[in-house]
Amino acid sequence: MNLRVILADEHHFVMLGVRSALEMHVGVIIVGQAATPISLIKLLLSTPCDVLVTDLTMPEESGAVEDGLHLVRRIRSGWPSLNIVVMTALTNIAILRAIVLVSVVSTLRKMETIDEL
Repeated sequence: MNLRVILADEHHFVMLGVRSALEMHVGVIIVGQAATPISLIKLLLSTPCDVLVTDLTMPEESGAVEDGLHLVRRIRSGWPSLNIVVMTALTNIAILRAIVLVSVVSTLRKMETIDEL
């Protein structure tokens, strides 16, 4: 069985690294990538996946930054069975707890080793 994964991050080098690390595993297929919250929602609407690996804070093309927690809640409400892994450089305990309360499968600090992913 293949695990279909969507990646979302505005930093192309981060996305390239995550993609490369995941594609080394047999059965993991990257089915899409998004660099903004709007493009991520559009991708989720059109592309079935099992796991979303997403940055918590991504700006829109206009430069406006949507509240990352709001985005995760929006995704959780629209795709309740989707496994979500949130990558973040934030270390604020209150924000990290709030993410977990939204039923995110996992949080990953961007400073962790790629093996943690």
